[in-house]
Amino acid sequence: MLFLKDRFVRGSIAGMIAGIIMNMVSYLLVRILGFGEDLLTDYMAEMLFGRTPLMPVESVVALIGHILFTGTLGVVFVYILTIVDSDYIFYKALAFAWASWFILYSLGILFEVPLLDKNTVSTIIGHGITSTVFGVVLAWVLSLIEKRMLS
Repeated sequence: MLFLKDRFVRGSIAGMIAGIIMNMVSYLLVRILGFGEDLLTDYMAEMLFGRTPLMPVESVVALIGHILFTGTLGVVFVYILTIVDSDYIFYKALAFAWASWFILYSLGILFEVPLLDKNTVSTIIGHGITSTVFGVVLAWVLSLIEKRMLS
């Protein structure tokens, strides 16, 4: 697995895997448990289409866009690790995930993105949970890749 030696590739793979799990948790919380109002893909659709998805294909496009975006976040995180090292990676990944969540929410409010400018407490808590899942899975996948590279 020579391609895993590349930091960019490791970050994008870990970020996309974390994004997939994150979206599964979002779906579980919102559609199955009824906790919160909007899926993470609804926010991506708002950014891509200027509205929530109206057709299933738009939901799929928004999901793919969100997974690619989380892959980009994974790349940013692995490059941050070159500055701060990878000790306590789970804590650092959680801090990164929570900071990203806060920054993205703040930008949504600042630029008055319709779904982000007014939210319920349950939606915000749900997105906090999914951000936590993202951070944990990101660190876990990166740790697995590191172990695989060392063996």
